[in-house]
Amino acid sequence: MGRLITTVILTVTCIHAFSQKGKILKSIETAMPIACIEVSPNYELIAVADDTKDPLGFQELIEEFSITIYDSHDFSVLTRLRGHDEAIQSIDFSPDSRKLVSSDNRGNIMVWDINSTSSLFTIPTADWVHSVKFSSSGNELIAIQGYEKRALIFDLQGHLIAELPAQKQVNDLEINFDKTEVYLGCHNEIQVWSLLTRRITRKIPFSGLMCMTMNHNNSQLGIGLSSGDVVILNTELEEQAKLSGHFKPVLSIDFSIEDSELISGSSDQTIRIWNLENGQEIVQLMNEHAGSVQAVRFISDNNFFATGGENLTLKIWK
Repeated sequence: MGRLITTVILTVTCIHAFSQKGKILKSIETAMPIACIEVSPNYELIAVADDTKDPLGFQELIEEFSITIYDSHDFSVLTRLRGHDEAIQSIDFSPDSRKLVSSDNRGNIMVWDINSTSSLFTIPTADWVHSVKFSSSGNELIAIQGYEKRALIFDLQGHLIAELPAQKQVNDLEINFDKTEVYLGCHNEIQVWSLLTRRITRKIPFSGLMCMTMNHNNSQLGIGLSSGDVVILNTELEEQAKLSGHFKPVLSIDFSIEDSELISGSSDQTIRIWNLENGQEIVQLMNEHAGSVQAVRFISDNNFFATGGENLTLKIWK
């Protein structure tokens, strides 16, 4: 009897918690499925990048891919950046929020001036660029070509200045700005490289990595797994927590601005928000994108968040 009473109390508590967060603020129709979402470091802009409508290539569609820039206050469209002719794989704002870098599965890296809405230059690499980010200074670009098993470092003139030979397929990258290190999430291990010496400093065996992100104070690395779990590591790659709830691969994660919560989106068609103090799930949104949830991002200091996926809709939540 005592176990039954405890279960009922916990169920009521979860329903109450779910009712406090996860209310739709705005739903915006998009021309294409959403591949990724980023917010500028000054939280003034939201960038949303296009994915393909035909991921398997059966229909041989002629598609045009763009990055839409929204005002983060009223969610109006400020501009669209056009130039990619393949599905966009990643986007990232410069530290000063004035530039944006993007990559696609043709291997093109494009750097944009947000104010002029024009491409400053394109780096054609000829091999799929899975992710690209600005360095902490904003003067370098770090890109991964996962199938080529390497990370490439370019200057802001588009010149290749270094290569990090991971020697394993690389699924994602993240940068620790405090330590000037880059984390490479590889097929069966995580590697940490110094961006100063261009040498590997440590690594651990690790399987199933789909995506990863640093928290805002650069003390923890969140990792989404193919199993559906989310693992939290410290900067020495020691496990701090495991969040279990998704039952299919986790495709996107993000820490809240004060690092107290984590949001995750999965191919199980759910969006979940976790309390990182106790590891409890506090929000679960089901089938909001009629398929896989490709992108999730906290977009403000009051924990508003944005989600996107296959159903041509950007959703803003509070």
